[in-house]
Amino acid sequence: MPNVKKLIEKMKQQPNGMRTEEIDKVLAAYGYIPARQKGSHKHYLNRE
Repeated sequence: MPNVKKLIEKMKQQPNGMRTEEIDKVLAAYGYIPARQKGSHKHYLNRE
């Protein structure tokens, strides 16, 4: 989880500088799973 906290701080400082892999890691830590993708748009579902 410490790595996720660093990514969240990065999101706050420079949201346009995030890679999709980093965002996926943060969302997975909070219980979201990828549901589908159409082009560059991804949809997530919360497992809880």
